[in-house]
Amino acid sequence: MKLCRFELSSQPGVVRSGIVYGGKVYETDGAQPIAVYDWSQARLLSPVGNPPSVRLFNLGSAGAFSGGELHLPFSYLNPASSIPPFGTVPTAFSGKMRAWPCLAFVIASEAHRADVLAAAEVPLGLALGLALQHEDPSGQGFPSGRTMDAGYSVGPVLTTLDELEETIVTDLEGPMYKLTILTRVNGQLAAEWVTDALPATVAQMASYASHSAKLLPGELFLATMGPIDASVEHGDEIQVACDRLGALHIAIQ
Repeated sequence: MKLCRFELSSQPGVVRSGIVYGGKVYETDGAQPIAVYDWSQARLLSPVGNPPSVRLFNLGSAGAFSGGELHLPFSYLNPASSIPPFGTVPTAFSGKMRAWPCLAFVIASEAHRADVLAAAEVPLGLALGLALQHEDPSGQGFPSGRTMDAGYSVGPVLTTLDELEETIVTDLEGPMYKLTILTRVNGQLAAEWVTDALPATVAQMASYASHSAKLLPGELFLATMGPIDASVEHGDEIQVACDRLGALHIAIQ
């Protein structure tokens, strides 16, 4: 199932929830469809509304084992800096940005000090993500709160895990999904990676985070293998796409 949040072009600002199926957007009351719309009538919003926290796992270099425990580096993003999946973002103090294509997942239920087996039951679904980082003239590296305040996008839908079972390649430490994520800038391929290259599963990331803070429903996780090589700037358009998850389209203003 592909869960979504959207608004109608005829009623902007009124947020609705539903599912995407068969080229249509179905509004639901939480259980049953109550209306159906063509794409021309609906504008998809982030499928995760007002997450209490946003964690960005930078997994381009494999997590390190110490004392038998896997250590996975992550930092927090500003939950208020969400960008719609077909949105725009302004440049700021540096004029240039780095783009970090991500695999995203959302927490569905509380978890605290969960082992991997328990943590595998916590995520609701997967989505595409894109984190943007201002290039800081001070030369600070990843992560810096100021530079990572540029914004993030998730979507365009949240695909529930039952729809992705055939993409699982191993289940030793929770399911490892094999999905190809392509990033294009102005139509040109800028990066390609497969999610089974991540050094940790979704369950391992959720378990790891749950040992330092209780996880709450709606919390958002982004996992990246690193930024694309080139900077993006005013006038550029970024697309992050996956056959099973859809596509994000972000314009830099």
